[in-house]
Amino acid sequence: MRFAVVDHDGLVVFHSDGTRSLQESFFKECEDDAALKSAVQELHDDLLTAYYLGRPTRMYITRLIGDGAFADPRWALVVFQDNAVLETSNLETLTLALIMFAAFGVARGAVSALLHFFAPSRWTKWFWPDDRKGWAYATAALVDAGVIALFVVDAGRLESMALLGRAAMLTAGAAIATYLIVTLMPASSRRTVVWREFFWARATFLFVMAGVPAAACFQTAYDFETALLVKSERAHEDVDRAARSMRIGNRVVDRLALSTKRDSGFGIWDSIGIWDLGFGIRIGIRGRPCESRISKSRIPNHESRLSTWSLRSGHRGSRASRDCASAALCSRCSAA
Repeated sequence: MRFAVVDHDGLVVFHSDGTRSLQESFFKECEDDAALKSAVQELHDDLLTAYYLGRPTRMYITRLIGDGAFADPRWALVVFQDNAVLETSNLETLTLALIMFAAFGVARGAVSALLHFFAPSRWTKWFWPDDRKGWAYATAALVDAGVIALFVVDAGRLESMALLGRAAMLTAGAAIATYLIVTLMPASSRRTVVWREFFWARATFLFVMAGVPAAACFQTAYDFETALLVKSERAHEDVDRAARSMRIGNRVVDRLALSTKRDSGFGIWDSIGIWDLGFGIRIGIRGRPCESRISKSRIPNHESRLSTWSLRSGHRGSRASRDCASAALCSRCSAA
């Protein structure tokens, strides 16, 4: 997941990839997509798919609102993600769900094979249509429908693994209950047309035995892949933050440094540095060190930061920079 702040003309003001900030035309990189340009220029929310850097990308555009002087800079915030990421996640979700459902089917098939081996006539023909068991079929359909409703309720409040276990329990319980209802419930002495009751009983039983486990497997696979995707995005975010902090630090050092690494450090001064602003300043001037204890508030932040950086990095200032620092720091030293 990446983002970019885009102005009215499509210039990228800020990008999650720092190398593209103020360097990229978002419209051109998106092949001048008309829907994207309309959403950015008119500053209305939109969800669309466009080609970014030659790849289909899902984008969400919204108006960027700031505070103070930048309360309404008329910039758009574009959050986008490569479609390949979502497509890969969906494919892995389906694959994992199919593997789990196949494992469930193998286990159920093994149980059915064992029952058929030990009692073939009793376990293979217990759910055939019988015109004297209309009430039994209707009761079995109601029981299975109740199991389905209970699973739907559990799907909204249980975690994926707990839901998978609950689905296994409901499936086993529904199979046993349906078998007992159909085989043990007394048959009616009057023969009636029971095709409707039989159809609903078989349909609900089939959904319980196949639909409930399939839904539980898919939900478990979906939650697992979603959590994996979130962890991956967070890892990339940490890497981006570390890279951004490094870039900012390098820019600050380049702009505020008193010296460069190539300076020899041999001059009329031995060193300019601050050991600890809370305990004092040590300045070597023409080989004669002077020490003074002053508080942090007596020295501007930029001077303290420059001197601290100079000391910690082991750099030596050029002669011009050392003269400027000497005049600034020694005047405060004398005043203290």
